[in-house]
Amino acid sequence: MVEERLLGKVCKDGEIIIKEGSTGREMYVIQSGKVSVSKSIGPREILLATLGEGEVFGEMSLFDGQPRSATVKALGEARVLAIDHEMFLRKVRSDPSLALSILRQMGLRIRELDRIVTSTMGKVDHVQQDILALVRENFRGEGERRATP
Repeated sequence: MVEERLLGKVCKDGEIIIKEGSTGREMYVIQSGKVSVSKSIGPREILLATLGEGEVFGEMSLFDGQPRSATVKALGEARVLAIDHEMFLRKVRSDPSLALSILRQMGLRIRELDRIVTSTMGKVDHVQQDILALVRENFRGEGERRATP
């Protein structure tokens, strides 16, 4: 059991490592392999990211204690190392650069999310303008509709 904790856990293809909405106070470091990060929006599952060796996930709940914001699954075989809240604090005390590394990764993710939101809002605005143009094109006055083929 101690050896598994130090060497990480091997996850099989498709294995859920973190379930959206669950609670947990640990983060994970990907030692080998890849994982997918996805979020449920209604009945759809949206892929947010694919992470690989050396990257971390689950860090938000480690810091804020809130439920998990996404589901993380192994893509193929992946080895992940769980770091709980207390272990994280001990590691940061001995090596503060660990916290800076995690903050750097979080900052990059926030910037990427900002880019996606900005791009999506631009597309939504464009679609909205197209719909408005079609409405104007097809309706002349109240109750009067122009014939279209």
